[in-house]
Amino acid sequence: MSQVPIFYPRYQSGLNPETENDFNRFYYGDNVAALKELCLDPAIKGKVKLIYIDPPYSTGQAFIGSNYENAYMDRFKNDEEFLDFLEKRLVLLHELLAFDGSIYLHIDTKIGHYAKILMDKIFGKENYRNEITRIKCNPKNFFRKAYGNVKDVIFFYSKTKPSGNDPMVWNDYRRPLTDIEIAKQFPKIDKNGRRYATTPLHAKGETIKGPTGQPWKGRKPPKGRHWRYPPEELTRLDEAGLIEWSATCNPRKIIYADENAGKKIQDVWVFKDKGFENSMYPTEKNREMLDQIILQSSNEGDTVLDCFAGCGTTLLSSEKHGRRWIGIDNSRVALFATLKNLFSNRVSSRFQIYYPELSAASSDLVITLHCINKVEPRKNLFDKQKDIIEVHITEIKTAKKYQFNNPGLIFSAFKQDDSYLIHNETIDYKNGNYSVSIHKSDAKKDIFLIVFDIHGNECIVNISSNIFNNSNAPENSFFT
Repeated sequence: MSQVPIFYPRYQSGLNPETENDFNRFYYGDNVAALKELCLDPAIKGKVKLIYIDPPYSTGQAFIGSNYENAYMDRFKNDEEFLDFLEKRLVLLHELLAFDGSIYLHIDTKIGHYAKILMDKIFGKENYRNEITRIKCNPKNFFRKAYGNVKDVIFFYSKTKPSGNDPMVWNDYRRPLTDIEIAKQFPKIDKNGRRYATTPLHAKGETIKGPTGQPWKGRKPPKGRHWRYPPEELTRLDEAGLIEWSATCNPRKIIYADENAGKKIQDVWVFKDKGFENSMYPTEKNREMLDQIILQSSNEGDTVLDCFAGCGTTLLSSEKHGRRWIGIDNSRVALFATLKNLFSNRVSSRFQIYYPELSAASSDLVITLHCINKVEPRKNLFDKQKDIIEVHITEIKTAKKYQFNNPGLIFSAFKQDDSYLIHNETIDYKNGNYSVSIHKSDAKKDIFLIVFDIHGNECIVNISSNIFNNSNAPENSFFT
């Protein structure tokens, strides 16, 4: 007997209808429940190529969002309770990870060593790849008797054991050199304007019998050294113009800057947090860091999962690089921040926002609307006249009497079965009010306004047909 899903897609969006990707999902709710449901889906279980998670760190703190709303609580009775919390999720993530996939666990240094024991237990000690040090902030100057804490750690594991035929997805992504690094490392410029540097063609150690110890062009390598290449390769390089001869006839190999593959990435990363004032979410991570992880450990079309999604940084980086994504979070502030980020990304593909079954939209918003009949101007003589209704949102209040000055997010939507199909592009900002223009030909349909305020409070307003029939009324108030 198959298990009945506990989540359903409340909202669906297709900002870019040309994309065929309808896989992307955000689950608003408990991540254990969502992960268990995903484990029942044969299209996802064992198919996720990359997992990045940044869970709570058992700090005992309450984290406040940029709008001074509680984003999430990082409070556990003790470290044992936290580690039990983490283990339950890691076990499910192991089931979802593909055989050639990998996982990055971002954690702080106080609890990280215990978290690594869990990772060894669940993913296998033999599948450990790296402990990455991330420099998270500028140097600190506090008076506590300790060194400044400027780092946290990322544990990197694969699903399968490294071997001669290592299946793990690894693209050997390298960081491009900066202009300053290029100028420093490639100080010379040739007659064609190309920057280059030169390196010795000999290395330490004598080769007595091998070809790299033999004379080339009448020259033997310096005493105690050998040629880096056999004579035939040295000749090829010389004929290709890739050897520079010094005034003393010392040959050196030419290396061009524009052929440099970039820097091999090491296990110390400098990706500083943006800080509270510049972040939408209190533990928002650096976007460039997620870009690097995604480019290194996944390919286009692969599925990336983050079950502590926060403001959706992992999802946005996945979107940017053509990956499919699944995000999960139970915070209203995280849901609002993720939606705002996704809708500000104008090339977003189609995605669904899943809610727990039977969960209702919060009912602490009061929406005041003003509807006006209008005629849309003809664009040319042959264009048909279009009668429209402009629906203006003149006020939004909450039970706390929060006044409408930053509405957060507003969408127009049609309903299809139990889902609302969002059409964000129809919302305009005119004369200090947000408005949506609706053609009278659509008046027979139920059209909805979806509103999220900046604190994550949610409201669904039905602009029903009786409003259209009485649209000259000066004002219509909806209380949901």
